[in-house]
Amino acid sequence: MSQIIHRSLRTTPVVAVGAQGAYITDVSGKRYLDACGGAAVSCLGHAHPDVLAAMHRQIDQLAYAHTSFFTSDTVEQLAEQLVRTAPDSLNYAYFVSGGSEAVETALKLARQYFVEIGQPERTLFIARKQSYHGNTLGALAVGGNEWRRRQFAPLLMDVVRVSACNEYRDRAAGESQQQYTERLLGELEAAILDAGPEKIIGFCAETVVGATTGATPPTPGYLQGVRRLCDKYGILYIADEVMCGMGRTGTLYAFEQDGIVPDIVTIAKGLGGATSPLARCWPVRKSFPHYRLVVECSSMVTPISATRRQQQLHWQCNRLSSGIICWNRCSSRARICSRHCMTCWASYLMLVIHAVGVCSLVWNWYAIKRAKRHSIQL
Repeated sequence: MSQIIHRSLRTTPVVAVGAQGAYITDVSGKRYLDACGGAAVSCLGHAHPDVLAAMHRQIDQLAYAHTSFFTSDTVEQLAEQLVRTAPDSLNYAYFVSGGSEAVETALKLARQYFVEIGQPERTLFIARKQSYHGNTLGALAVGGNEWRRRQFAPLLMDVVRVSACNEYRDRAAGESQQQYTERLLGELEAAILDAGPEKIIGFCAETVVGATTGATPPTPGYLQGVRRLCDKYGILYIADEVMCGMGRTGTLYAFEQDGIVPDIVTIAKGLGGATSPLARCWPVRKSFPHYRLVVECSSMVTPISATRRQQQLHWQCNRLSSGIICWNRCSSRARICSRHCMTCWASYLMLVIHAVGVCSLVWNWYAIKRAKRHSIQL
């Protein structure tokens, strides 16, 4: 009996023991054609020799290093390559471990952008019906699959909902493609005005809808219209390309075919190719400097010594003095930190708590020793 909570509680999945190319082999030796690439992730097939060789080289060299303290040549090269092949205004990458996390990060970055520029009253997102952005609470909130959302609805943030761009299902009889597109854009603008443009953070949508409507592309002119409305009302356009990105529509990014550039892009699935948990959230240049200020003022001194022993010593010293280090780094940025950097205050508070704790332990030890000295032995 399996101790795993599988996706279906009624049946136990087939046990897979191997995979090669487009086929997966089960424990009995039966082969299955993986025609959908798992959850649309195995875009290079299984056990691609070049991918396996690269993974072996990397794990032999460096398997893990905490990103609060380290970067690596590999991840820097990946970011450079992605930026080099992207539209000009997409200049920075933020790596996470999956599509849902990428969407969560995009929502948080969008919110933080408006906080940083002095518009904290913006708290709402606009998203579409019959959309899917992930299973975590934020991603589920902007998603429009009611079956997935229903039981968690009380936990989800409020989202303004507009119609999906699904010409096959929703274009009315006698309505031209252009008229249908204009109707959808009119609905989006009406939703913005009804909620109040000053309250809207962003519009989140899949460039090509995947999981809920079945590979549904936008109509011609729809994404350009969305881009114009977002620019008109100062709203961020978040493009979810977790499923449709990385070359699956003929261009590296699906939005390129419509000649637009979103403000934030999320990529996953094809980025890792089912070989590693990898996703990316990509903020544009205009919003990144605001995040950079916060990242800088909350960072700590990192260990730089060559040997492992020296690294451990430096790390221990940084742990003990992290509050002072962070406080000193941020004191020169008091204008920024006074509003946003809680890490400084938290680190300083933790240092005080540790000091009080040590004093308390010493006092208790002394009190116990003194009590034993004066106690009566029976």
